Parts: sequence; structure tokens; C-alpha cells
Amino acid sequence: MKVLLVFYKELEKQKDSIFKLTEENYRLIRKKLGIDNLYAVITEGFLDAFKLFPEFCFINNTQGTLNFGVYKGMRKLKGEDILVIDAGKKLVEDKLVKIPLTGIASMLTQKGKWAGVAYIPKREIYYFLRSLEKTFDRCITDAFKVLKSSYGIDYLISDIDKGDG
Repeated sequence: MKVLLVFYKELEKQKDSIFKLTEENYRLIRKKLGIDNLYAVITEGFLDAFKLFPEFCFINNTQGTLNFGVYKGMRKLKGEDILVIDAGKKLVEDKLVKIPLTGIASMLTQKGKWAGVAYIPKREIYYFLRSLEKTFDRCITDAFKVLKSSYGIDYLISDIDKGDG
């Protein structure tokens, strides 16, 4: 499994706090998932990340949106299962426990909105890429809806506010 951390233009206003959050998220990923190499899709505003996180593999987010960043990263990593993490969201152990890292596409939500974590298995990546192409200007949750409506692929939604997931 590969981990894809996505930076986008909306986060550039809070760059320093985003970098601190990235350090915390990276520590948790290494500790809980045992993954050292992380892929980061960044905009021009986050070029300082090259110095701060030399262990990351970087991919350019030319459009600067979340969905396009996810798309670019997934195109590069499409031979593996991918865990997508929004760089603007704090990753906590509860989120990792709530999202099943098995063979079904899934996303984490909170109060009906994406909570910053999604899992796409290798066999669904091609279809998810096509779904993203149709939703570049919208939320990632719309890409999941297109995955179901256009390709008939089920996905799992886990709500972090609910006890049962």
C-alpha cells in the first residue's frame, strides 16, 4: 500500500501550521502503518516541503485543487492500493481504525463531509481515476458517487462521529 498526502492551494494560507500537521501525520503513519515512504502531491506554494521532508516523493499539483492532486498522485501510484490523506486534516488513530484497509473503496466522513482519509484498492483505481476526471471542480465525495453511478462499484462510508462506523 502507498500513502498519498495531498496539498492544495486552499492550504497555502496556513502553510506553517500545515507543515507542523504534516510532521505529526507522518509520525503516526510510520508508527501505526509501518510505512516510511510517503508520496506528497504539492502546489508551488509548498516548495519548502522539499527541504522539510526530504524522505517524501513529490508530485506536482499543477491545478492546485484537491481532486486534481488526488488524480495526479493516483496516476503515478496506480499499481498499488492507495491511502489518500488530505494534508489539511489531522490524522488520528481513530481515523485509521475506522477506515477498512481491505479490498473495498472507502472514505471517512464527519457530519456528511469528507474527513480527510480515503482508501482505494488497486483494482478500483482505473475507475476512480475516471470518476475524478468528471469531478475535478467538486469534492472528492462526488468522485465516490460517480464511481457508484457510472461504474456500479460499491464503496464504504465510515462516519467518525458514529460508534459503529
